[in-house]
Amino acid sequence: MDKIPCSKYQSERLTLLEYIKRLVNPDKKIIMAIIQPIMAVVVKG
Repeated sequence: MDKIPCSKYQSERLTLLEYIKRLVNPDKKIIMAIIQPIMAVVVKG
């Protein structure tokens, strides 16, 4: 029983990672421009 949700979660997470990688691939500068403000907000919290 436990293995099914686990593997489902892992596959969903992998799909999300692949999606993010495809979004990210075009230009890492764009990614940094998006991530830096988010990190700044998280750090200021």
